[in-house]
Amino acid sequence: IVESSGDLLNPEEVLTPTALKRWQAAKQSDVPVQIRSAKEVTDPSSRPAKTTCTWKFKLDNARDFAWTASRSFVWEMESFN
Repeated sequence: IVESSGDLLNPEEVLTPTALKRWQAAKQSDVPVQIRSAKEVTDPSSRPAKTTCTWKFKLDNARDFAWTASRSFVWEMESFN
């Protein structure tokens, strides 16, 4: 699982079907949505099944960029303007 500055451009390629459905709901929500819960961290099916994934992000007009990756991320997301 990769977290990064910017917008994830290819969620269909890097998320599981369950995570993708939650991610799409979170993009429209003004309250936090669990994309990946603490209980799912130990479940291999909560991570992409591919051996390698290329996560693509886009960030405009920024001075800094950061990214991090881990198999044990708990992920919560909500939309904001």
